[in-house]
Amino acid sequence: MNNLRWALSGFALGVVLALAPSCGPSASKCSPATCSGCCSPQGTCEPGNAINACGISGSACAVCSATDQCQGGFCRPITGSQKDAGTGDSGTDAGTDAGTDGGTDGGTCNAATCPTGCCNANGQCVQKADQDNLQCGSGGAACTSCTGAFVCNKTDGVAGGFCQDTSCSGCVEDNKCLAGTSPAACGTNGVACVACGTGQSCTDGVCTGGTTCGPSNCQGCCLNNVCQVGTSSSACGTGGQACTACGSGQTCVSSGVGGTCQATSTVAVGSPCVTNSDCAALGVGATCKLTTVSGNASYSGGYCTLSCNDPSGCPSGAACLNLASFGEEPLCIDQCSTSNPGECRVGYTCHTIDEFGNGVCWIDPLPTPPSAPANLIGSACTSDSSCQSGGSFLAGACFTQFDPDTGDNTGWLGGSCTAECSADPASMCGTTGICLGFQSQAGDQFALCMDRCSSPGVGQSDCRPGYVCEMYALADGGTAPDGYCWPNCNNVAGFCGTAKTCTTSGYCQ
Repeated sequence: MNNLRWALSGFALGVVLALAPSCGPSASKCSPATCSGCCSPQGTCEPGNAINACGISGSACAVCSATDQCQGGFCRPITGSQKDAGTGDSGTDAGTDAGTDGGTDGGTCNAATCPTGCCNANGQCVQKADQDNLQCGSGGAACTSCTGAFVCNKTDGVAGGFCQDTSCSGCVEDNKCLAGTSPAACGTNGVACVACGTGQSCTDGVCTGGTTCGPSNCQGCCLNNVCQVGTSSSACGTGGQACTACGSGQTCVSSGVGGTCQATSTVAVGSPCVTNSDCAALGVGATCKLTTVSGNASYSGGYCTLSCNDPSGCPSGAACLNLASFGEEPLCIDQCSTSNPGECRVGYTCHTIDEFGNGVCWIDPLPTPPSAPANLIGSACTSDSSCQSGGSFLAGACFTQFDPDTGDNTGWLGGSCTAECSADPASMCGTTGICLGFQSQAGDQFALCMDRCSSPGVGQSDCRPGYVCEMYALADGGTAPDGYCWPNCNNVAGFCGTAKTCTTSGYCQ
């Protein structure tokens, strides 16, 4: 909902129509009750996925511009990657040339998504089997080139590759074989050099003397008497114990402090589970979801996932979804192809519930969206949390009076609670709110809960002080007998923009 928080601020918007039944007579033509797509000017229900008839939940069909496409019932700009898709330029775009660079199209490449490989310049994970002297490494680090006498060592017992001079009896630093006898570069048998701690010396390639690395001073693991982070597959461990090199088929899984060697698992986002430990291979924060936060639905067989705030927080093959409308926290959800719904396991189906219309395997049927408590919509607020009724209505969001980035007065006197309501226009806004469709000057469309009022066009009516009762249209083209509360344009200068003026009664005309 954060992306909609300022959608109404600083814009002149028009109400498209009511997306939920009003208290007036119901429309005889296409309506939210009879159409999940959009309503054409002729009153027919259209699928809502065409550029000349785009919309959802019985809203009026919109015509997308030449630079937009219809995604999930909304007109959205065509991005560069979408323009390139399917043009036959495989091998030129990042993520499409797996056949030429031996990589894996993995999106964000890091230690969590590429534990047994390295990340190339295109942000792709290059697994050990695909590595060579030009791309070598492990633990999700940047791939390095092995030059001169160095070769990429990919032998069994090593989780990923590393540059090694097999003739080096000392240690390796910057792809050079050093003697390995200096406290600044200590090591043996061609492993990476380590810097000994204060007061230590290097004896036979091992740091000795001084402070001994152990449980009392090392949360990771000890290698050559030097404390390591403990999350690398070549130096894995925790609690100040000796580091170990994870064997073939193993990877070092972070435990928050250090790590442990575990069998490379097939666990992925969406895998079945019973406890959080069943999902540990996903990394720190992995959880086994059994029920939604609001308790309105269960996850059949459990669901391995991670909490997220943006797409970069999810492993490859998963999307970060804001599921507040369905009573759930933001989670990484397994992606799928809507043309192949059978790829989701029993109890789940391929839904198109993200804002870009991408397919994700989630609960089937979808959880019933929680309804807003009476008198919540339109109430004063200072933050999203104050509109979420103690966590029972996660979709709640606040149009705050002051922009948190600029401090500018937005005109929403005292703040006003709302919610994105396209998931269930009929009941999500509760008994005192109404779900309305809005469109900004830029063409962005929103379905939002607004506070219902009884007498549109007469000023404050039964709205809070600082708000006036506006009218809205029905799907059949008529005007509803009730209205919705909207900021009095006299609250702040310039609220109506340049195209309209603010009347003394508080309306933009």
